Amino acid sequence: MSYTSVMVMESTATYAEGLRSFKKNAQPGLEAAKKAGILNSYSVVQTGKHSGLAIFHYPNKTARNKFAKAMAASRDSQAEELGMQIWIHHGPVKISG
Repeated sequence: MSYTSVMVMESTATYAEGLRSFKKNAQPGLEAAKKAGILNSYSVVQTGKHSGLAIFHYPNKTARNKFAKAMAASRDSQAEELGMQIWIHHGPVKISG
């Protein structure tokens, strides 16, 4: 069963400043995680002048846990650099039909 997490970000920095930092610091790690098969896909969405969402899709919960451990240092340093608060929600994706 696939697994999804949503990271809600709010910062004193503008979204544009946060996106520049994301592309510089986080995107290389995300691309490496995709290549390693830990991460299926991700997207980043602006929700306000100082806020946004990052949505991550994983093949399973184990991959999500590996990803969380691997990206923790990058996430924490970026949050400190930008004065950012982060909330992460995650769970399984159930498809019916």
